[in-house]
Amino acid sequence: MPVEIRQVRRMGDIIGDSIHFLKENINQIFKYIIFLTLPFYILIGVLETLPVFNSFHQYKTQFVLIGYFLYIFNFSIITTLITSYIILYIRMNNTAPSFQQLIKESGKKVITVIISHVICMFIFLFGIAIFIIPGIYLIIPLS
Repeated sequence: MPVEIRQVRRMGDIIGDSIHFLKENINQIFKYIIFLTLPFYILIGVLETLPVFNSFHQYKTQFVLIGYFLYIFNFSIITTLITSYIILYIRMNNTAPSFQQLIKESGKKVITVIISHVICMFIFLFGIAIFIIPGIYLIIPLS
């Protein structure tokens, strides 16, 4: 039985319906996430282990920076996939969207999410580097 998303609920019903929604859709969501992010995680693993070998030690900083931005990219993909899945689930009258629909919908938003994650990262780093107390204050909402 599909879960009606747009419905006013009490707290216990919110938790119960969230678990029911995840039970119905977690396999499909997880399959999409793994299909789109696994190649990047493999690339991150390779980039993070290359500086261990002596011949690549001089490129350690570059590998770490590339790996960090790939982490941001993967996190942005996961964020947009999940939100787009829920938006399409609502639009399609509580039925699961296809992979093509999900890619089309999330592709519109992924660049915006990446830019917002990078901006939040720079705000956080600036807050920590320049202003210690406000930087610690920024850790909580931006993490």
